[in-house]
Amino acid sequence: METIQRVVITEVGGVDVLKIVETSCSPPAPGFARRATEYSGFTGGDISMRKGIYPDQKPAPLTPVYFFFVERVQAVGEGCTQIQQAYTIATQIAKVDKNQRVFVHGISGADGCALMIPCSLMGAEVYGTASERNQKLFRAYGATPFVYTDKKWIAAMKDVGAGHAVLDPLGFESFEERYSILTSDGIIVAYGNNMDSLAGPRLRDPTTAIMKMLSWNSDSPSGKKTTFFGRDRDSPNYANDVSALMNMMAEGRFQVSIKKVWAMGDVEATYRQWGGGHGIGSVLIKIHDLGLSQGLA
Repeated sequence: METIQRVVITEVGGVDVLKIVETSCSPPAPGFARRATEYSGFTGGDISMRKGIYPDQKPAPLTPVYFFFVERVQAVGEGCTQIQQAYTIATQIAKVDKNQRVFVHGISGADGCALMIPCSLMGAEVYGTASERNQKLFRAYGATPFVYTDKKWIAAMKDVGAGHAVLDPLGFESFEERYSILTSDGIIVAYGNNMDSLAGPRLRDPTTAIMKMLSWNSDSPSGKKTTFFGRDRDSPNYANDVSALMNMMAEGRFQVSIKKVWAMGDVEATYRQWGGGHGIGSVLIKIHDLGLSQGLA
């Protein structure tokens, strides 16, 4: 048995419900592996789980299910063999192509930045919303950023011919705004319901908004399309997409942008400051020092 630390959401609420506890980790069962984690990613999904609004989450107390890791296989059970969201959305769902216009809401975040990079590599024109303090960073990637709040991006996108693909993590009322900037044969790919996570105390069931968005597929006389994307490791494209991304990174075609690395003891500050600060890309929490990655901390 090995002792490890983990973050526990003791009940639904504010950052004061977070606790770091020690627990024992059993040896892996047959067919499974135990992995030691050096860094865990932190996303809007963690905020939603703390507030109790993440789809199908287990009731508290629970440990947040982090969405990406830097890990090492530490122990292997008998008979075990082992072998993305953004890449899959761009290539398999939105089917982004050269010279298309792609609009990404929130390109400063982990998913938004991860969507911008493959779309740019495929030759698309990338537009999106970002806070003014980060816009210079996106222009360096060739993207065209707009501020979130003044809504001028709606008219600006219509002026350039609208978006062939509009990628949205917010949900709820944002769907109608995104639909208004689609080309006649464009597609909205929704991949989150983060509006309430960002807005404060409002906790709404996203089902009605999602169903309304999907109903536009039958109502559209022009061929506009909408869909909601969720991660699925059982997807037939999952392993191929991960392999393609690893090869692209090995070839030096892109690097993963890291916005900030927090210590595990600062987990409350991580929750408080998510979405703020200067920089683009992923937010990480350092769990252990395993020597797997250089230049992150």
